[in-house]
Amino acid sequence: MTSETGPVTRDVMLAYPHPGWVRGEFMNRIASILQDEKGRVGEVADLMSGPGIAMSRNRLANKFIESGESEWLWFCDTDMVVSLETLPALLAAADPDERPVVGAFCCVMIDNEIRPSMYLSSRDDDGAFAFRHLVEWPDDTILRVDATGCGCLLIHRSVFPRLAALEQVIEGLWFTEMVIDNHQIGEDLSFCVRLSWAEIPVFVHTGVQVGHMKAVQLGKCSP
Repeated sequence: MTSETGPVTRDVMLAYPHPGWVRGEFMNRIASILQDEKGRVGEVADLMSGPGIAMSRNRLANKFIESGESEWLWFCDTDMVVSLETLPALLAAADPDERPVVGAFCCVMIDNEIRPSMYLSSRDDDGAFAFRHLVEWPDDTILRVDATGCGCLLIHRSVFPRLAALEQVIEGLWFTEMVIDNHQIGEDLSFCVRLSWAEIPVFVHTGVQVGHMKAVQLGKCSP
């Protein structure tokens, strides 16, 4: 594939787990991304996932590793709202050596509060390991964090052999949930913990914002 500025490098695998169905808006946007003549997505991998999404993420990551064709793995979950500029902006921010893991800025709902999916390592009131949300952050900045979600996350191929070289990491189980200080940690934050063991930095680009679709109730139930 060539463009007006020369050959296009198709060096990204787009991967998305799903429950067996996806929103039409998501697929329309993905179709637009794949049809973009200057786009860098060369492979697409999807996998039907049950409640245990860690298993699906592991299988998709292993498919990326085994393929060997793409340099970058882009997890883009089906409840994300992305634009045609989301991936190019993440690729521009990422670097195989300096910034091998870069996520977009998105929000999650925790205890009925909207919070950014950006975390720092901390301790709870009992002294146990915990993650805490950032409450302040600079705009339009490539910000280093201790953890972020996997909903819109770009990962360089070099990350996985570095993780596999660690004694405490079982190869192929990159996203498997772990328990630290009797607290269960989700698959995305568990992946980031493993990255910290390998001294692999994690970043979020606060200027690359994506939506996060969640069900809401309209109206009330009465009586």
